[in-house]
Amino acid sequence: MNEQDYRNLFHQVNPDPGLVDALCARSAPRRKKGLRPVLAAALCAALVLSVTNYSAIAAGVQQVLGYVAGIGAVAEPDGLLVQAEPIRWDIEEEQETWLIENALLRDGVLYVQAAALSKRPAEHVHQSGNRQAQLKLEVYVDGTPLQSVFFAEDGKTYPSNYTQHSTFTDFGASDTANVDYYWEQRFAAEGYQSFADFMQWSFQVPEGWEEGPFEIRLSEYQVPESFTYTDTLEMARPELLNRIQSTREIGEGTATVLVSADGRSAALYGELNPEKVEENEYLVQIMADHGIDFVDEAGNRYPGTVRPLNYGNSFMPEYCLLQEPEAPIVRVEISDIRYNIGSGSLGDQRFPSYTNLNWVIELPG
Repeated sequence: MNEQDYRNLFHQVNPDPGLVDALCARSAPRRKKGLRPVLAAALCAALVLSVTNYSAIAAGVQQVLGYVAGIGAVAEPDGLLVQAEPIRWDIEEEQETWLIENALLRDGVLYVQAAALSKRPAEHVHQSGNRQAQLKLEVYVDGTPLQSVFFAEDGKTYPSNYTQHSTFTDFGASDTANVDYYWEQRFAAEGYQSFADFMQWSFQVPEGWEEGPFEIRLSEYQVPESFTYTDTLEMARPELLNRIQSTREIGEGTATVLVSADGRSAALYGELNPEKVEENEYLVQIMADHGIDFVDEAGNRYPGTVRPLNYGNSFMPEYCLLQEPEAPIVRVEISDIRYNIGSGSLGDQRFPSYTNLNWVIELPG
């Protein structure tokens, strides 16, 4: 498979309309039996998730996970750097806004994702009628360009294209409704009507350059005259949120929910029990198909919205509460869990689902 095949997964591997699936595993040097890298070993190697020791959990020793806002569950936070401040360009002449948020750096790889929003309907974003957002991202340290890369199934690094593209979609018209809702909730009030996201890059960062700062240059090619914006991407050590952690053995594995202490977000984390799956099976993703509900002290229920995912948290989604509740959130409820379990090639997957869980996580008073 080539790089474009991998990127297409974000649009194609999605049995649940609430989220774009992706595949995850640890890096080849730290791989553990039973969790096989499929999408790109090092895509997740540099990121925040690691395989836990299932026997320890089964014995009642629950792994303590960290929670980084905007990323989700963090099993190994040491060495992880996250974007210090979001970057936003408002392009008034095109009625567009470009965003770079939640960049990650770990194990010598910088992961950056961009989104574009338009105040025009998707079919009128560009005068030509082309609905594509085509962005080129370059990253420099002290004037030296970083190599854009992707990682194959064998864990090896290969040069990658600096240009990525995505199709503008009107709010309410996306197949990935939860992601659509996220952008709509954040930007509809500002007059935006359409969005294009899942434009993602990874850059090899030489040893000693991890602290940056990184100069980024983002260019657009779908307008009459291409233009480039530059900014500085600052990375910082993540601040772990105070959170409540709850773990259950469910079906083929375990599911863990982390709830932020303020009750405004929750992250899922999962792993498979090697005694309940085949040797060549691995966890692609864990999902709450019907979402996570946030309940306030007046009994009002608010559906959580899946935050758009990048290579850093594609596999363990984070749900956030974007609207303002009428009263403080007092509990989080999950009714179902689905595992996406892969084996062999990318197409060999099964999706066991467990419903009527009545999983309630109470927040301290």
